[in-house]
Amino acid sequence: NVTYVDLARALAGRLCIGADRIRPTTAAMKGAHIPFMPRYSGLAMDRTTRLTGIEPQPLAAVADDLVTEFAVEPAEASG
Repeated sequence: NVTYVDLARALAGRLCIGADRIRPTTAAMKGAHIPFMPRYSGLAMDRTTRLTGIEPQPLAAVADDLVTEFAVEPAEASG
């Protein structure tokens, strides 16, 4: 299982942002009202792996893929 904090820290590292900027919290701790409570506090593929045999990617590979997929070219960012 990977927590959302783990994912955020992996993405921060991939983007050369200090992981110390990621602080674990909850909606309740921040006083945010959300109309639903997430069932799980993290991301997991246990059931998917059991049913299909597909293994999850390593966290670093997920971060690399996300950064690559959503990268903005400098010309796009300015204009």
